[in-house]
Amino acid sequence: MPPPSPHTTPAAPARITILVDNAVNRAGLRAEHGWAVWIETGDRAVLFDTGQSDLVIANADALGLRFEALDAVVLSHGHYDHTGGLAAVLARARDGIRVYAHPAALQPKYRCTPAGSRPIGIPADGLAALHRPSVDLRAVEAPTDVAPGLWISGPVPRRHPEEVPEPGFNLDPAGRVTDPLDDDLALCLETPAGRVVVLGCAHRGVIATLDQVAALRPTARLQAVMGGMHLRSAAPSTLQWTVDALKHSGYERFLPAHCTGLPAVAALWAACPGQCSEAGVGKSTVAVNLAVPILALAAAPTTAAKDAAVTTPNPPKETPMRLAIPIADGRLSMHFGHCESFALIDVDPATKAILKEETLTAPPHEPGLLPRWLAEKGATVIIAGGMGQRAQGLFAEQGITVIVGAPAEAPQALAKAYLAGTLKTGSNVCDH
Repeated sequence: MPPPSPHTTPAAPARITILVDNAVNRAGLRAEHGWAVWIETGDRAVLFDTGQSDLVIANADALGLRFEALDAVVLSHGHYDHTGGLAAVLARARDGIRVYAHPAALQPKYRCTPAGSRPIGIPADGLAALHRPSVDLRAVEAPTDVAPGLWISGPVPRRHPEEVPEPGFNLDPAGRVTDPLDDDLALCLETPAGRVVVLGCAHRGVIATLDQVAALRPTARLQAVMGGMHLRSAAPSTLQWTVDALKHSGYERFLPAHCTGLPAVAALWAACPGQCSEAGVGKSTVAVNLAVPILALAAAPTTAAKDAAVTTPNPPKETPMRLAIPIADGRLSMHFGHCESFALIDVDPATKAILKEETLTAPPHEPGLLPRWLAEKGATVIIAGGMGQRAQGLFAEQGITVIVGAPAEAPQALAKAYLAGTLKTGSNVCDH
C-alpha cells in the first residue's frame, strides 16, 4: 500500500494542548482517568480523543477553546476513557464535523478479570451521536491525512514479541473472544524540529507504533512522543525493553501520560535524563507546522529499537537560513530575554556551511519585542537555553523555529552542531 501523499504548505503556528489526562499541570483545571488533546495547526483545529466524561468541555472552556471551531475529531480507539466525552463534544461542534475512527472502535468492548467483567466501549450516547446526520463519520483503515502536516497512522501491526498484549480485553462479556485492538491508532504532526507522535494508549505496542509511522513516512527528523503508553501493568522485562527502545529511538522528547503508569514514567525519566517532560491537563507545547516529504519509499521499515544517537533533528532544507543565538560573555545565554546581544549566523543547510556572522546588541527587554525584532532581522531559527511557553508562541507567530535546551557554548559551535544534526539539547530551563 503506498503511503498517503503529504501536504506541502508554508510554515504556520501550531499548538498542542492537553485537555484531559490523569493529572493536572496548571491551576483551575481538573483531571480524570482519560486522554484528550487539542491540536491547532495553521487555521485548523483537531481534537484527538475526548476523555471519559464531559470534563473535556469544562477544561476547554477554562482555556478559552471553542468546539465550534473544531474541524475534526480523531479517536485513537474505542475505549470509554477516550470517547466518554464524545456526545458532549459533538453537541457543541459545527454541522458537518469530521470524526475519524477505525470501524472496530464502534464494537462492544469489555474488560474481563477474575473479579468480573464490565463494558469499556464507547458509551451509548457517543455511539448515537456518531450516527447523527450532522456528523461526517469517516472510517480509518489506512494512513489518513487530516490537515496539512497532520495525519493518522492507520492500523498498527504487531512487530515485536517483547510487546506482550495485556490480557483481559475482550469483545464479549464472558471473556471468550479476545479483542485484538485493531482500532488502535496514533496521530502524527510534522514540524521543522521533527515529527511529534501523539499516542492514545498504544495498545498495539509503543515501539510497534513508532516503527509503523517510520515505515509509512520515513524522515530523519524525530522530535517527540507523547501520550499513553499502556505500561502500567507491563512485566519488568517488557518495561525495560520498551524503555531501552525509546532511549535509542532517535526521538528528542518524551511526555508519558495517561495509562503509562508511574513505574514506567520513572524508568523512562531515569533512562533519558533531560529528555522527559511532565504531561497533565493544561500542558501546552508550541511548534511550527511544516509537512515533511516522504523519503525512501522503498526502504525497509525502521526499527525504533535500533541504536541511534539522541541528538537534535537535522535542520530544514530551506535556504536561506539565519540562526539567532542569544549570547552573554561570548556564549549562549541560558535565558534569552536577559542576554547582552544576539549572534545572527547565516548558514547554507545544503552544504552545512556558515556564510556570515554578525553580533547585534539586544534591544530593551520588553514583552513581545524580541520575536518581532528578530523577525525583522531575518531570523528563521532561534537556539536558546530556556524560553517560556508564551515566548515560544510569539516566535511561532513570526515563523521562527524554536530550539530550546541548548548548552552554553560559543555561537559558531552551536551553529555547526545544528547544521550537522548533532546539537544535543537538555531540558527547557525556563519552561513556564
